[in-house]
Amino acid sequence: MLWIAIQESLFGEKLAFNLNARGVESQFISPEDLFTTNFNEGDIALVESPELTWMESILCLHLLSKKVQVIALGFLLPPQQVYQLHQLGVRAFVDENMELKDFISLTEKVRDTDVLYRENVQEVIDNFDAEELIHYSTNLLSNKEKQIVYWVCKDASSKEIAEKTANSPRTVDNIRYNLYKRIKVKGTAGLVKWAFDKGLVNPTLRNSFYKILLPESKREEQD
Repeated sequence: MLWIAIQESLFGEKLAFNLNARGVESQFISPEDLFTTNFNEGDIALVESPELTWMESILCLHLLSKKVQVIALGFLLPPQQVYQLHQLGVRAFVDENMELKDFISLTEKVRDTDVLYRENVQEVIDNFDAEELIHYSTNLLSNKEKQIVYWVCKDASSKEIAEKTANSPRTVDNIRYNLYKRIKVKGTAGLVKWAFDKGLVNPTLRNSFYKILLPESKREEQD
């Protein structure tokens, strides 16, 4: 099974539809649901790189511990994240503009091939200065703070964050306020910009990009 864990439903659903139509058993799923998925031997997870590299790569480590082959999907993936994922054990990297036939070929090979890279990834890894990863090992944020920043960057409200992190909305607001003071920003926009500037999160492409990238879905063909 190929689990397609993409935040943008249009991309994930279209990719799963087209791969299933070509004999590759695939299922679209949200990255968060990967934590509660029952995997079988030989399963593969195609996951957007921002999800894999967040919160000290908790998701990536979880998948690898379940013996799931991980394919990191990232458009202009920053060098420090390529290096970090490689160090954790990810051996396949692809771009969003990879052709469908190449996705199919990759799913056939990834179980048997130790290292599969998109163009220039090996060069990035060989030339990367590991000292640039210092912000990933810093204790600047606690695990609870990392979770809250993660959901803030996904535009979740304090109430939604509280539900997802098992905290009260008041606790979430207090943590956010204290973070604003510590990193010297005035509000949510400053916090999100800080997280991007530190390389803790990366932008994901929107549905408008995928709309022109992939073949039409079955529903759209019928329309």
